Amino acid sequence: KSEEYGSAERAEALLDSMERQHVAGDDRVRPDVRSFNACINAWAHTGGPGAGLRAEQLLDRLEALHDETTSGDGESGDEALRPTRITYATVIHAHARSFKKGCGEAAEAILDHMEELYEGDGGAAAEEARPNPVAFNAVLKAWQNSEAGLSPPRAEGLLLRMLEYIDKENGREIRAANDTFDLVVRILDASYDKDAIDRVEALRSGLNK
Repeated sequence: KSEEYGSAERAEALLDSMERQHVAGDDRVRPDVRSFNACINAWAHTGGPGAGLRAEQLLDRLEALHDETTSGDGESGDEALRPTRITYATVIHAHARSFKKGCGEAAEAILDHMEELYEGDGGAAAEEARPNPVAFNAVLKAWQNSEAGLSPPRAEGLLLRMLEYIDKENGREIRAANDTFDLVVRILDASYDKDAIDRVEALRSGLNK
């Protein structure tokens, strides 16, 4: 674990160095969303109490850089620095792997942020922020790993929220959504709520038609 923590620290130090060089005028060195995603993924892979916070701080930096820059055609917001769905889902995953008090709330706050961006923006920018099953699965895991635990009503509620955004023409999303259904059914099964399980399985059947 200490080796993984060191790797995440080194990845972030390299990103910092790239950013300083670029600010100093070296156009050959320019951090972009892939650079930030690699760092965020390093923290998610590391896990532990500080992982979620460090990953979220990197997301904040990336969003600020995007908002401060312009693209090649002069439009505000450099596309090379726009957070992607992968960025947001990986930050949520970092919170889930932190096992820290409040990690469920922190993970769901990122999901809320994605929803706000998706509903308030337009075009390609909105599509990148559309919450997908991978993001919802990570939020469910974060609640499972939190001190509060994942209650059956919360699990079912998150499932219903996911269905509002799912792309039914995307086979990969449908497969990921079935993982969500499996997790929610296990939570409901432990609560012996047969009516809730029947509701969820009916929704699954409708999605897989």
